[in-house]
Amino acid sequence: VVGVAVATAWGTGAKPRPRGLLAVSALCAGLPDADIIGNRLGMPFGSMLGHRGFSHSFFFAGLLAAVVMFTWLRKERPFTGLWWGLFGFLFAVTASHGVLDMLVHGAQGIPLLSPFDNTRFSFSWQPLIVSPVQLREIWSRWLLLVLWIEIPRIWLPAFCLAGIWKAAWLISRRSLCRAPQAER
Repeated sequence: VVGVAVATAWGTGAKPRPRGLLAVSALCAGLPDADIIGNRLGMPFGSMLGHRGFSHSFFFAGLLAAVVMFTWLRKERPFTGLWWGLFGFLFAVTASHGVLDMLVHGAQGIPLLSPFDNTRFSFSWQPLIVSPVQLREIWSRWLLLVLWIEIPRIWLPAFCLAGIWKAAWLISRRSLCRAPQAER
């Protein structure tokens, strides 16, 4: 959700939003939870290869952003301003997953600095609850409770901030476009 919200505000530069950015943003934001497969394969919770392990770290976010940049955006000239902007955007979208998981009540914390330091971090304020991960739990009252808690605390603020960003950009662009004409 955060990735899609932020991607909707993209396009605030000279170039338009890259094709497929919404889908790639959602993929990057959600991919850290693919580590649940590690638990299905016998990795214990708390393991770096288990759920909320290495894939929730800043290092993983950087790796994923680099892989996406060199595959999905391979036509973009590397290491230009736009390239670094997109890399930073994809890094932030992916890293936001781990940071938001630090708000989950009862979680063991997130190893944000893995693989260099496996200390698990969490916020003292944890207003979110664990989302269902079992297929039979996905469409349940539990999911409705998660949505009831997350929509006002994460989804709405993310879309509001993205909307404010986009509106501010449109207003500034409009005033910049009018300024030269007014001087004539």
